[in-house]
Order: sequence, then C-alpha cells, then structure tokens
Amino acid sequence: MPTCKPSPPRPQGRLALHPLDQFGWGTVLRSSGRGMVGMAAPRVTPDHLLIVPTSGSLRLELPRLAHLLHPGSVTFVPAGTAFSLLHLGVVQGLALAIPAPVVQRAGTILPDNLTSGRPGDADAAAVVSCARQLGQMDWAQGRAAIAPVAQPLNRLALILSRLQDCPAETAGPGGHGQPTRLLADRFLRLVQREMGHHLTIADFAQELGVSTAALDRACQFARGRRALDLFHDLQLERAVRLLREGDNDMTGIARRLGYAGPAHMKRAFIAATGRPPEAFLPR
Repeated sequence: MPTCKPSPPRPQGRLALHPLDQFGWGTVLRSSGRGMVGMAAPRVTPDHLLIVPTSGSLRLELPRLAHLLHPGSVTFVPAGTAFSLLHLGVVQGLALAIPAPVVQRAGTILPDNLTSGRPGDADAAAVVSCARQLGQMDWAQGRAAIAPVAQPLNRLALILSRLQDCPAETAGPGGHGQPTRLLADRFLRLVQREMGHHLTIADFAQELGVSTAALDRACQFARGRRALDLFHDLQLERAVRLLREGDNDMTGIARRLGYAGPAHMKRAFIAATGRPPEAFLPR
C-alpha cells in the first residue's frame, strides 16, 4: 500500500540532505476502506532533487508517467518538475535538495529531464559520498566557497551522465522475453534527447532496433500508453516547464519541441489540459 510522508519545507536556497524515510513530495492522505492511504497529488519542486534508495521501493509519478525506484538506483529530478513520490512500504536511503542558483553559480551542467538508472560499482559509493558532502555545506549563508560545492556537484553530473539501464522487471507479452520495460525506458530517454528534431515514431523505433509495432507493445505493456501518446506527454511536460520558467516565446517553444507551430501547440494544450499555453505562464 502506498504510504504518505510529510513533504519537507522548501529549503529556501539551501542544500538539504533528507533521510529518504522522512522525505515525501506531492502526496495527500485520503481515507479508504483500508484506512488512510497516500495518494498522488503532483506538485512542482523548486529545487533539483537527487533520490538514492538503499532499501524498499518508491513510485515516482509525473502527471502522466510513473517510474518505480528500487534499491541500487539513482534518480535525478530537475527543478520545475511536477511529481509525486509514494513510498511502497518501508524505505531507506537519502534525498538531496539542490537549489538551482547553487548549480548556476557552480557552473555545473545537470540533466534538464528526469534521469534514472543504476550507477556502476565505482559510482555507487561516490554518489552517496557526494550527496553527504553537499548536505553538510551551508551555501546559503556563505560559509562554503563555491569551489568546494562545485567539485562534488560536477562529480554528480558525471555520474548521472553514465547511469546504466536498470534490468527489466518483466518480460513482454507473447512469451518472447523482450525486456519491455527497458525498451520503453530507452524510448523515453531517446525522446527526451531528440525532441525538437521532428523525428517520427518509426524513426525512434529504427534507432532502437525494433519495429514500430514492437515499440508500441512495449510502451503499452510497461506504461499503459502507446508510443505516440508517451511522446506527446513528454512534449507537453517540457513545454509546461518552459512556460512556468517564464518563457513566453510560443513560436520558439513550439519550434524547439517539435510542434508544427504555435497554433499546433495551442491545440495540443487545450486537448490535453483544457487550457491554452498562456495559462501556464507564472502570474
């Protein structure tokens, strides 16, 4: 049963390290026949978040996607992402909140999309060491110069850039042993990297070495949606993030994300959310 943990207060520009069993985000308690249970209520994180479970499992839910986080994995959630984090029982590990101004001041380039995977043997200990080191630095009050902060941040960025795919949890339909969850995750990462290049689902399938039908089956089995639907979800999610960051160049956003133009983007927003893109600009 998913459990609900209290969301920590916003760090207010401070690096903050939380025990994972005490960290929650974007959840609410609701009554059911089994008592009070945690339900997803995604909200935007103002900070970058690094999540490293060491025991137990969690479910990270975006508005239309869900990821299971298992021990041994490392997950990075960029600032501005709307998500929920549900505990699937007792969990242990750590969560590090990294304010965006710290990253900008350090000159570190972190992923601009959700990134999750398994670190290599040498990186597994390093990622925990870097997180603990950063969690001890009080950058907000100027007690740590930016150089000591930049060193572990840059090390984290390197580790995130070479995360390995997590092993597939189940085989695909039809008994062919195709690791569908792994294929779906590879597809989503490819879309995030190539968005805006006007590639078709057939192009993505060719790049992944499978047929479009096999890619659709994998996405349906692992994510419950067709490949094209998942592509549109990511496209919309990226557009919402850009708008919430204050980018009001509709033509530029449409071009960068592969829409045919601002009118096409507006139709996609209204169809998916009932609101035009302008409604997502900060007030």
